[in-house]
Amino acid sequence: MKKFLYCFVYCSMVCILPGYSQSPLTYQSVIIDSITRKPLPNVRIYVDKDTVGMKNHLNGTFQLTNVKKGSIVRFKKTGYRWLNMEITDNPVKIIEMVPTTHSALHNQVDEIEVNGKPLPKEEWNDLNPAYFNSVSVLIMDNKKSKLVITTK
Repeated sequence: MKKFLYCFVYCSMVCILPGYSQSPLTYQSVIIDSITRKPLPNVRIYVDKDTVGMKNHLNGTFQLTNVKKGSIVRFKKTGYRWLNMEITDNPVKIIEMVPTTHSALHNQVDEIEVNGKPLPKEEWNDLNPAYFNSVSVLIMDNKKSKLVITTK
């Protein structure tokens, strides 16, 4: 009986306790717009299945404390693709969110060129959303930004 008790205690310590000893992590990063490369403020951040989240700072930074490795963090902002990331030992230092709506472009890009032709601003709302999955390049010059989209 004594051997059984020792075996039980040993197995408990080796098999069960390591799961409880996983120390919580502190996760810090900055969220940026994938087109302008500027910090993106007021992104809603949720950990796992929490329904109440937090927002990042105006400079795009955020810090999560007491999160466990393997937790899923969700990033949400109107006008951007939602993003899910898993917490690992090597945190991502810069998180890029991709705009999905034309309103995001109106606020962030000064000029759009499609297949080598400038697109008048009044036609931006008619731009096919599928173009944003095409090859595109952002050109920054003297504080002006130009989105070049190639669909061929």
